Amino acid sequence: MASLGDPYRLASLSNCVVIPSPLDSYGGIFRNDQQLAQLFKRRCGVGFDLSTLRPEGAAVSNAARTSTGAVSFMERFSNTTREVAQKGRRGALMLTMDIAHPDVEKFITIKQDLTKVTGANVSVRVSDEFLRAVDADTEFTLRWPIDAKAPLVTRQVKARELWNTLITCAHHTAEPGVIFWDRQHLYSTSSVYPGFRNESTNPCSEIAMQGGDSCRLIAINLYSFVSDAFSPQARFDHERFAQVTYEAQRLMDDLVDLELEAVERILAKVDSDPEPESIKRVERETWELLRDTGRKGRRTGLGFTGLADALAGLNLKYDGDAALIATEEIMRTKCRAEFDSSIDMAIERGAFAAFDPAVERTSAFTAMLELELPEVHARMMQHGRRNISLSTVAPTGTLSLLTRTRSGIEPVYMLGYTRRRKVVPGDKKANVDFTDELGDQWEEFTVHHPRVMDWMRATGKTDNAESPYAGATANGIDWHKRACLQAVVQKYTTHSISSTINLPSTATVEEVGGIYLEAWKEGLKGITVYRDGSRSGELVAERRKAPVEQHARLAPRNASKPTCCASTTTPNRGSPWWACWTASPTRSSPARPTAALNCPSG
Repeated sequence: MASLGDPYRLASLSNCVVIPSPLDSYGGIFRNDQQLAQLFKRRCGVGFDLSTLRPEGAAVSNAARTSTGAVSFMERFSNTTREVAQKGRRGALMLTMDIAHPDVEKFITIKQDLTKVTGANVSVRVSDEFLRAVDADTEFTLRWPIDAKAPLVTRQVKARELWNTLITCAHHTAEPGVIFWDRQHLYSTSSVYPGFRNESTNPCSEIAMQGGDSCRLIAINLYSFVSDAFSPQARFDHERFAQVTYEAQRLMDDLVDLELEAVERILAKVDSDPEPESIKRVERETWELLRDTGRKGRRTGLGFTGLADALAGLNLKYDGDAALIATEEIMRTKCRAEFDSSIDMAIERGAFAAFDPAVERTSAFTAMLELELPEVHARMMQHGRRNISLSTVAPTGTLSLLTRTRSGIEPVYMLGYTRRRKVVPGDKKANVDFTDELGDQWEEFTVHHPRVMDWMRATGKTDNAESPYAGATANGIDWHKRACLQAVVQKYTTHSISSTINLPSTATVEEVGGIYLEAWKEGLKGITVYRDGSRSGELVAERRKAPVEQHARLAPRNASKPTCCASTTTPNRGSPWWACWTASPTRSSPARPTAALNCPSG
């Protein structure tokens, strides 16, 4: 959205990139570092895995004689991420390490000091082998190289002790995240293909890929398919949702071609640069790899936003049993439509280059299709599909602000809160309200969840305790049901899901561990847990007024008025501004902004 059609911005259209793991040498490490800079300056988020680097103390053929280990290079990659500005945001980096790597405990604990590796998210690739050892309370073998039949380095550890270290760190600082690595591979339509085996994930973990691939994302607003929201007649329009999803998948495939065009423009820029070939080589080779892999796989990431609001609009509590049933029906409709679209495009435009029915039979996701959507599976095995992988659930943070819904799969965080926007250094127009422990500056503004006001208009009520949102915000829901709901969504999603389970500050280390283990048993591909107050974030509880009072103040007196207005107040700095939206006469004609007005009288 930031780059399409902009002749003044030479940028990639890919949201997500995974680069190959570094070769185990200084040259390999520096190559990855340069790739990060080249990708960040084109507005990409990047991830890669550190497990290929030898552990601390291993022999090396240089003056030091022994290695400082894989973890010692994380700060370098983090600094590069923070250095490269992207006009309003910094780069985004995910660093992963396999649970079997001998340096994994240092990797797990490095961000307990929140001044360390501040430019990267970190996640551990956790195997079924390790989790079975945790369950059985047995020893687990750390080794390097990870997949070698005869590793050069091995060390025995108590699996449960290492697990306790991991969950304690997650409890304290919300890092590291956990990626269930075997599930990422087996329940995939891409990783099972030779040359496409997953290596790491993008910064928010919803796209696992091999090194040298990228993905573009589109999200569909689920709330917009709820007819007569919050009324007794509320229903989800599956027919229209299927039609939109089908066309959205075609747009996704078109977006692959637009990205390939963007990469060609980047390569033309590299060719025209005056630097010698030796300086340009890494940049050129990086983009050539992404271009060639994009052509072969045509990977897409069709997702959604606003699930929590769609469920509330259907008068369903986010963590209720009825919400699980409704979510499964929605996801089945989405899965069927996007696969139908990709299959039809395979007939019309050609399947992705490597499509092979024999390989497809090794995928647990394809087995699910055969069981749940047999007619789709039969057509795919006959004609192939256009895209090696189709769907995901991304964070959709900014997009959810545009659609005025809760992001992605997440429950509504709070019904009224103060949001923080990072201030770009040197921005003279920004007002700094908060400076964090790293010295980053933030501007604060108050946000009220708009769909609660929809409920007020539809029902004529002002007491939020009577709404379907009551008891269904992030810190109030049953996390067991939250994991079940994510499992339902994951069942029909070819990639993974960006997801955070929010816990109150009183949550224990044991509860965090229980969530991770239950998520694994439910078949999830990954999970992150955030305990309230464990670190400073972008959302802050609004304490000046109770949420109910705030919403009562904002609720229109006449529910039939043709506009709804969302207030955004900048604390201690004058009057609020209001964004006003004309109400739609029909669901097929979405609301359009009519004005953004300063209100001098308040």
